[in-house]
Amino acid sequence: MEFRIVANRVKLYRSTEGKRQQIGSFPASATMLEEVSPGTVANLTPEELKQLQAWLRGAPVRLAKQAHVDMLRQLDWLLAHPDALNSSQRAELASHLAEAAKRFTPEHNRG
Repeated sequence: MEFRIVANRVKLYRSTEGKRQQIGSFPASATMLEEVSPGTVANLTPEELKQLQAWLRGAPVRLAKQAHVDMLRQLDWLLAHPDALNSSQRAELASHLAEAAKRFTPEHNRG
């Protein structure tokens, strides 16, 4: 079984006899089997169901990595275009960044 993320959805494919067939899809933000449609789950073999469960267990790490990349890209853009935000928005962003800086310091993570 193959997993592909396309437009915020995970598409599941099964290859048989050299042909790839889509057998279902679910939101890329899914982290539990309950978030996958019953129809998709019903189409899976027991081995494919195990593969899906393993994929979902790894989802929080994948989602965090993607959020990190997206956030850095957006922050880079904002830093290059500071006038895109009004003063209130800049103050709010600065406050959030300061809070994040506190939460991600080594001292905070030890406790």
